[in-house]
Amino acid sequence: MKQAVIYQPDENKVPLLYALMTSLGIQVRRAEEKDLDKTIAELFGLPAFFGTPDQENEALQAIPAVTVLCGFQETELDAFLAAKRAAGIGNTGFLSIVTPMNLGWTLKKLALELQREHEEIEKQVWGGQNP
Repeated sequence: MKQAVIYQPDENKVPLLYALMTSLGIQVRRAEEKDLDKTIAELFGLPAFFGTPDQENEALQAIPAVTVLCGFQETELDAFLAAKRAAGIGNTGFLSIVTPMNLGWTLKKLALELQREHEEIEKQVWGGQNP
């Protein structure tokens, strides 16, 4: 079963994502602030085989929007991305899939890690300069 958990602070983007995902047969759940400290495994009702939640003390900061997908084959992921583009839905934040590595991570840790990786790639590509 294809599932998605969305943490999306921009209220205008939520209905667009819901409409698209439900039309593609994706079961969607919106994560609230109270869900940021739940593990990815908890959010999808999956067993966490790899350790326990990481209890990092992140500084208080804005948590970026993130969509986490579970149960997608590669072709289904490609179809979702193509449908999102075709629907004209722009940037909705970071996108991740459930992996054995992130099952024990909290949603907050995953979102912040994606943001950190994105910033690191931008530094490497643009030399610290914004395009």
